[in-house]
Amino acid sequence: MSSTRIRLAAACIPLAVAAGSAGCDRSAPPAPGPSSSPAAQAPPSPGPDLPRLPAGLAWFNPDTAVVDVYDPADGHTLYQAQVAGAGDVVGLEFSADGRSAAATGHCNLLVFHWTGHAFAKVADHPKPGDGCYDAPRFREGRFWTSDDAQQLSIDPAAPQTLRPEGPPDPMVTGKATLADRAGEIEMTASRSQVGTIVIALRGDAGRYFYQCPFPVDATTSLCGGGMSDGSLTGAPWGSVAVATVDLAKRVVTMQQVLPAAKMSVSSMAMSPDGTEILLQTGDGWVRVDRAGKQPPRPVARRLPPEDRPSSQHPVLTWL
Repeated sequence: MSSTRIRLAAACIPLAVAAGSAGCDRSAPPAPGPSSSPAAQAPPSPGPDLPRLPAGLAWFNPDTAVVDVYDPADGHTLYQAQVAGAGDVVGLEFSADGRSAAATGHCNLLVFHWTGHAFAKVADHPKPGDGCYDAPRFREGRFWTSDDAQQLSIDPAAPQTLRPEGPPDPMVTGKATLADRAGEIEMTASRSQVGTIVIALRGDAGRYFYQCPFPVDATTSLCGGGMSDGSLTGAPWGSVAVATVDLAKRVVTMQQVLPAAKMSVSSMAMSPDGTEILLQTGDGWVRVDRAGKQPPRPVARRLPPEDRPSSQHPVLTWL
């Protein structure tokens, strides 16, 4: 798939989790603490020669205007970087290379560039009339947002230019064909205002369902499944699955991630290479091998976003 980044969001999904061991990559460079400040000169444009954030789980703390990057293996802090000009921003959306970020603040659309040790604001697009820009998402190399009338996108290398992208695709509802087995499934699929896919599926006369609120890209989303009678087992692709939808042909491809269901999951994220899925359960975070070749591995430490109310659940991005 063209993009496998996904940010975390709040939800409630049944899931079974098994404990295992986890490795740890501590190859990230030494880093300044949150007291760092951007250089006085204009920040450089993002490019291959500019240092990037260490790979890991990036979280913007709105209380301190600091980006924390955590090791997904054990949860220890890899890096901290200040964000200058964040204002009332509550969450940052990062580019895939970690060299740019975007957010909404006071309904305006803001773009930030990584200076090598901090994020500096490089664009501030005023809100559209009495409305607000939607929280941006990064896909296909651009930040996407929308106003009341249309979708818009920004190239991180040209942050002053908002490009009109037209209205979002209409919602698709009705029966869809299953790619991996005979039969049909009831589907509701729509593009969000920022172009990612949102999917709801029901099958076997409504006996099982999948809600897919964690979009990976324009066609794929992570899903939680269950039974309409409240049972935690019985859904044909288990409690956690990946759904890919061809809207034009009305074909749904499902991939099972975990077969059983014994506890809830509130957040999911997919690794940048698409091989692992990070799950937030009632017992903490676990990493799951998407191919099912390894048992789930717990993240040793609690990550700070766990302790926030769901209404304030921050954006946590796997870079």
